[in-house]
Amino acid sequence: MLVTDSLLNRLAKAAVETTVSDVAVVMIADRQDNVLRLMGGHNLSIRGMLGLSVPINEENFCGGIVTTGESSLQRDLTKLEAPVRTLLEACGACTALGVPIMVGAQASGVMILGSTARKYSSSILPIAQSLADLAAVSYERDRLIADLTQEVHELKWLSRITDKIRLEESRDNVIASVLEAGSEVLTSDGMALYLFNEDQSAISCAGAVGIPVSFVEPKFEEQRAALVEAIGLQEPLIINDIKTLPEGNPFRQLILDINTRSIFGMHLSHRGRPIGMLMALFRRPGAGGELRPELCRMLALDAAVALNYSMLLEQSRSLVGELEEVNKKLKKQAIQDGLTGLANHRAFHQRIAEAVHRVGRYGESFSLAMLDVDHFKAYNDAYGHPEGDLALQHISRLIQAELRESDLAARYGGEEFTIILPHTPKSHARMALERIRKSIDSFQFPNGKLTISAGVAECPTDGVTSNEVIEKADRALYHSKLTGRNRVSLWATPNETSGRAESVSSDSKSVSVLMVDTDEDARKAMEKALVECGYDLHKASSTSEAIELLRSRKFDIMLSDTLILGTEGLQVLGLASSIHPMMPIVLTTAPSMANIAREAMQHGVTDLLVEPFNENELPVVIERNLERKRIERQMLLERSTGILLQAIDALVAAIDARDRNTAGHTTRVTHISLAIADALGLPSEERYTLELAARLHDIGKISLPDSVMNKPGALSSSEWNAMQRHPSVGSQIVGSIEELSYIATIVRHHHERLDGKGYPDGLQGEAIPFLSRIITVADAFEAMTSDRSFRSRMTTEESIAELRRCAGTHYSPDIVEALVESLKMGSIGDEQHIDKAA
Repeated sequence: MLVTDSLLNRLAKAAVETTVSDVAVVMIADRQDNVLRLMGGHNLSIRGMLGLSVPINEENFCGGIVTTGESSLQRDLTKLEAPVRTLLEACGACTALGVPIMVGAQASGVMILGSTARKYSSSILPIAQSLADLAAVSYERDRLIADLTQEVHELKWLSRITDKIRLEESRDNVIASVLEAGSEVLTSDGMALYLFNEDQSAISCAGAVGIPVSFVEPKFEEQRAALVEAIGLQEPLIINDIKTLPEGNPFRQLILDINTRSIFGMHLSHRGRPIGMLMALFRRPGAGGELRPELCRMLALDAAVALNYSMLLEQSRSLVGELEEVNKKLKKQAIQDGLTGLANHRAFHQRIAEAVHRVGRYGESFSLAMLDVDHFKAYNDAYGHPEGDLALQHISRLIQAELRESDLAARYGGEEFTIILPHTPKSHARMALERIRKSIDSFQFPNGKLTISAGVAECPTDGVTSNEVIEKADRALYHSKLTGRNRVSLWATPNETSGRAESVSSDSKSVSVLMVDTDEDARKAMEKALVECGYDLHKASSTSEAIELLRSRKFDIMLSDTLILGTEGLQVLGLASSIHPMMPIVLTTAPSMANIAREAMQHGVTDLLVEPFNENELPVVIERNLERKRIERQMLLERSTGILLQAIDALVAAIDARDRNTAGHTTRVTHISLAIADALGLPSEERYTLELAARLHDIGKISLPDSVMNKPGALSSSEWNAMQRHPSVGSQIVGSIEELSYIATIVRHHHERLDGKGYPDGLQGEAIPFLSRIITVADAFEAMTSDRSFRSRMTTEESIAELRRCAGTHYSPDIVEALVESLKMGSIGDEQHIDKAA
């Protein structure tokens, strides 16, 4: 069977059997398209005819029956519409009887019976009409069931919109649900939702189904204005055919290009406030005008409620989120320092109280460090508060970078910081603070150098309350300040060092004093006073003894009387000044020798002590001169930056350009020297001094002729003598630059030997400046491991073996081993054979 086995098909079969017909066709009117459509039949044998249609027209056979509501008999099938005639002729019929299917007073279709006989008897018509009436009842019942099913379907989708009014649903989900439900309920080809923004100053397309949003987004102000005007109307917006609108109509411009012919727009409002418009789009003209108004009203009402709630929920979530963010910021501000980002004073006291509580309850321990930026007031006054604040921010980041997650760093106030280190003894805390100190010491601040001093105390070892631990750490910090700054001091318990702070960065060696005095009685009186003050005293009663001592060791200060100031005495002063230019020289003199004393001031004497004097004045004079030299050195150090360093680089480049055989030697020696300094743990100030001296150690070679500098073979005796003069020449060059005079002695003595057989002065042992001894080892190692025109390079292990063989005569053993350690750590970058060499 070509049609479905429905009640219409069964009625058609009954009609054929009772009327002795050969075929039956049932067609139902489609008033919307004004056609009759084939919906059933019996004995139909032509495929593909289900759903065929003929127009409802009074002039044709089928149309006339539906229009008049009266039966009709036709014996000439050529007068039937082509589709119907084809169906009947295929079954051999030559006569057709058409009976209207009446629903109430209106014909809703037609039943056509076909027979091979030339005529029907008059008794056939009542039977056919009865069967047509049954078909009408069947059709109406099916239609009512279909309408009821559609209403149930529509109500189901409407209920889905209401279900979207839930706290967990987002606004985007509600918009998608409204569009989906509208499309299903209204059976539209597309849906678009237009919504106002929060202040109703603009409208835009919030979403669409069946068509991209970009296609229905209003692009011109006229289109937006037309939408706003339509939303303000009481009745829905109905356009049955877009093509009937004038060319300039905004809706025609908005919709026509997307193959839409009719629209139905429902304005959405909640409690009198307009929200937007839900617009159904149809490809068929007139479809928008056929929608049930009550259904559309319910859809618009539910959609408006859902969208309004979603908007309120979104606003509430946003407000709650903003409040939570504000609360987080307020909470953070309550415990965070605004400038540095570290914990503030309040948070620090809360945390240390908690730490002390855990010590008492659980037997834990912690260390507390107090840190203060050295000379910060001077820095602030010199460069201004903004630069001072920037420096504190840099220091805070450097502190935080060296700490564990469990540690707490806080700004205690001004330029003072605190650190709480849980489960950490102060010996371990000292290592952490040393890392911080070195990190700050080596950091390149925009306006110069800054350092910190620190003090560390431990709970419960040094105190069992917050105040006690803070006080001990603060006193240890004060000790660091008093003993020279840029150091870390631990608070020592009575069992350790009689309750005093112990500086871990201070120099444990006492001040070394050389006293030159020919008057035995005066020498003994001064000796007694100096020894009682704890000075490391060395005595010379003649100029020859003084010269020997100056060549054999280093002194912090020299005391001399004017009785030795003959020719040899001035020689001693000149030697002392050249060997140790930063060593203060104090001259004791009688009033009668004032002229000689003034002359001595031109040969390196830094201070005069006029007799008679009280021996108790000696420590004051000594400390005054040492402090003066320290300040002078610090000032020179601070001035040795910027354009001066550029000049140094230019001098070094000049040496490298002249000496083809050793180009790059200075740079490598500097790198090796600094690696040794790191292994030895030298403080930043000495490391900086070493860097400058290493970069300038061969500057005296600028005085050598090119024939000596670039000679491929061994040097002659005269050439070697010239070469040996380059340290003293370099010292003179460097010393003539005021800012670099303090490193002249390091440059002068970088070719001295521990056994006194070096040059230019034949110094021995500790008389050779320590930094000079570092450069000596670095210089030797670099030379051994580099190719020269007269020999090939040595391997790393061969070079170390040679250095160790000469340790104690040529080189300082501890510096050689520091070089080995640097190689092991990879600081120099040539460690591949170091394990064998070590």
